[in-house]
Amino acid sequence: MKRQNQNGFVLIIVVVLIALFGLMMIVLTGISKTMMQESAAANLEATNKNITNSAMAWAKHNAPNLSIGNEPLTVQLDVSDLDISGAACTVKFHRINNIEIEIEINAISGTGNNNR
Repeated sequence: MKRQNQNGFVLIIVVVLIALFGLMMIVLTGISKTMMQESAAANLEATNKNITNSAMAWAKHNAPNLSIGNEPLTVQLDVSDLDISGAACTVKFHRINNIEIEIEINAISGTGNNNR
C-alpha cells in the first residue's frame, strides 16, 4: 500500500512541475516578444541614421559640383546596395545666398522615417 501512495505523490509533483514550466514559458514568451520588438525598433533607427549620415557625407562631397540655381534641386540617391527593404533617400539642396546652401535629407527604411 505504501508503494501506491508514493507513486501518487510523485504523480502530483510531476503535474505541478509541468504547470510551473507552462507558466514559465508564458512569461518568457512575453519577455522575448518585447525584446524582439525593441531590437527591431533599434535596428530601424540605426538603419535610418546610417542612411542619413551616408546621404550627408554624399551631399557635402558633391554639393560644390552640382549646379544649384534659385530653385531647389532634389536628388534621389540609390540605396539599393545597402540591401534594406523599402529604403529610399532624397537629398534636397536650397540655395540661401551666393555662398550658403541648405541641405535637407529625407531617409526612409522599412516603416521608419528620419528627416534632417
